[in-house]
This record gives sequence, structure tokens and C-alpha cells, in this order.
Amino acid sequence: MAEPQYYQYYKVMSDSNVDLAFKGPFSHEILLSLAETLVESISRENDTVNIAKKVFAIFVELTQNIRFYSAEVMTFKDKKVGTGLIVLQEHEDHFTILSGNKIKNENAVKVSEYISRINNLDRDELKQLYKKKLSEKSDNENSGGVGFISIIRKSGNKLDIQMEQIDDEFSFFVVSTNIDKE
Repeated sequence: MAEPQYYQYYKVMSDSNVDLAFKGPFSHEILLSLAETLVESISRENDTVNIAKKVFAIFVELTQNIRFYSAEVMTFKDKKVGTGLIVLQEHEDHFTILSGNKIKNENAVKVSEYISRINNLDRDELKQLYKKKLSEKSDNENSGGVGFISIIRKSGNKLDIQMEQIDDEFSFFVVSTNIDKE
């Protein structure tokens, strides 16, 4: 196996305006630490508290998605937690936040279709669906999709997704959104 080219990783991240990147298990303790780092990074460079709150809320939704739904699981402090990737990029006029994790191929199509459907809803339709999903969730704890709706509502932008098939059983699922600075 070839030696990793760490400077190349660093250079790609620098050239891509990456402020924060993490790959690993998304335990509660790690999420708290990452969230603290995220808030300090954004708050230090931006006067707008509202933008920092949006980025933070979306970060939480995406990391929770990895924690609970990633097909790749690790045991961390005697608990099974999802493993994945979270990246925050800062650009001149917006932030991009993305997450990536393994997903079973049988779920990949469902997730893609669901995100495509909610991406085409207007603001009022999203609000109605959000309320409906929340009421379903109180009846059925496994009711999903609220997080993706919340991300669209908070960011004011559509979700971008990518699915890369790994093998016959799994794909790598990436979801991202932009948060405008204005």
C-alpha cells in the first residue's frame, strides 16, 4: 500500500475552502466537540449571529443523520454509532455544509426520490409537510425525513445529493446545501 500523501489532503482542503472536516464515528461526545469548534470558527469570522445559528442547526441535522442512519457503524463507549464524513466550506458569499455516509442500496433510491420531491416544494408546502411529519413522528418514532425538510427550510436552498455505488450492497450518500451569508 502506498504511503498517504497528507500534504495533498491538506492542499485539496485548503483549495476547497474547508474550515472543518471530520471522518469517523459520530458519538454524542464527538458531536459536542465538533459543534463547539464549528460555532467558534463561524462566530470568529462573521458578525451575523443568525447565519451562525443556521449553519449550526444544519450541522446538527446532518450529523444526527449520520449518527442514526449510516450503514457503517462503530462501537464507541459501548454504544453503536454511525460513521461518516462532515465538511464545512466557507466561500465569499455562502457556506456549504455536506455530509457523507454509507447507505444500503435498497434505501438509496427511496432517499433520492424523497429529497427530489421535497426539493420541488415551495415554502408553504414544506411547512405543511414538516408539521405533518412531526405529528407522524409523535405516533411513530421511526418517521423520517423531518431533518431534510428542516435543512431546506433553514438554509433557504435546495439539497444537493450524490450517490456513488460502492458495491452490490452499499452506496456512499452525500447531501449538501448552501447557507447564504446575506
